[in-house]
Amino acid sequence: MRTSQGNVLRKSLVVFQFVASVILITGAIIVYQQLNFMKGQNLGVDISKTIVLKGPGVTDSLYAQKIENFRADALRIPGVKSMTASTNVPGDEIFWASGIRRLVGGPETNISGYTVGIDYAYVKSFGLTMAAGRSFDLQHQNERKHIILNRAMAEALDFKDPTMALGEKVIQNDTLEVIGVLENYHQMSLKEAVAPLAFRYTPNFASFYAFKMESDDYQKILASLEGPWKAYFPGNPMDYFFLDNFFNRQYESDKQFGRVFSIFTGLAIFIACLGLFGLASFMTIQRTKEIGIRKALGSTSTKIILLLSKGFIQLVLVANLIAWPLAWWLMNSWLQGFPYHINISPILFIVAGVGVVAIAFLSVGFQTFKAASVNPASTLKYE
Repeated sequence: MRTSQGNVLRKSLVVFQFVASVILITGAIIVYQQLNFMKGQNLGVDISKTIVLKGPGVTDSLYAQKIENFRADALRIPGVKSMTASTNVPGDEIFWASGIRRLVGGPETNISGYTVGIDYAYVKSFGLTMAAGRSFDLQHQNERKHIILNRAMAEALDFKDPTMALGEKVIQNDTLEVIGVLENYHQMSLKEAVAPLAFRYTPNFASFYAFKMESDDYQKILASLEGPWKAYFPGNPMDYFFLDNFFNRQYESDKQFGRVFSIFTGLAIFIACLGLFGLASFMTIQRTKEIGIRKALGSTSTKIILLLSKGFIQLVLVANLIAWPLAWWLMNSWLQGFPYHINISPILFIVAGVGVVAIAFLSVGFQTFKAASVNPASTLKYE
């Protein structure tokens, strides 16, 4: 349409395309930054160089002794630093949930939390930090009557300071004495806030055996573990995984989201450039005679390129001004779904804006350069 309405429609479509492009560019960068932020944070627990064997599911009366014998044999293997047996490992969703309350004082209702069954080596093996008290110890008797809390659980039970919890009694299906408080660590990914946790001594039950490695020769260590495994747990397959990979699987959906987002960003930029290229071609054809007259009057190719490009760049700048607040609102709303997230930097929008302007200039540059390079005699010979 060669009417003024057609001109407005063409420009509006270009602005809309670049608004979408700017939003997608900033969104893709923010998704990438957030994912890196979550993966790069200190979890408060050491999951590096850790091989985990899935427990054999044996619950006979000799199971506790079998674990200790297996542990002793495993620790003799060169490259094995430590072993711990537990009902859960970091990254494994906890299903042992039960209410807990103080015997005296504290909240009147039960506090909802999760319980992890551990042995005496768990805290040290995973590099956890005691905020107060001690961990379970073979030198102490009757550890099954004791309990360890994380700081989040201690605070939920209204202990103002971790040391205040030591020696206090809590009720969790039984009356238990608090012997220690652990500093918070991330049992699950940073997509979830730290949950209140309790730790019980469970020598007769463990779903996972975690081995800390001092060597990178994992295959040799696994081969060395097969003999003791078959000796103490015959008929059970030795199923293993690497704990860091197991933990980071929680971010797979976010990585997939980021990849899809990036693909759509590329497509949006490509389509926007096609639209701008088409508009530049159309406008250049309409102004062919004007370009010829300007060149005949002494205007340089550089001035003509700048003249033709100015209108298109203005459209892209308008698109940036519209897109920035929309992108901030959309991505800030997305980030609010994470308890731990990055802060959106204003520089990000400037970078995205400059990038889009550069892409737009390249899109129209070919057409404007071609038009500016035409001999004015060719464009004006029919006049």
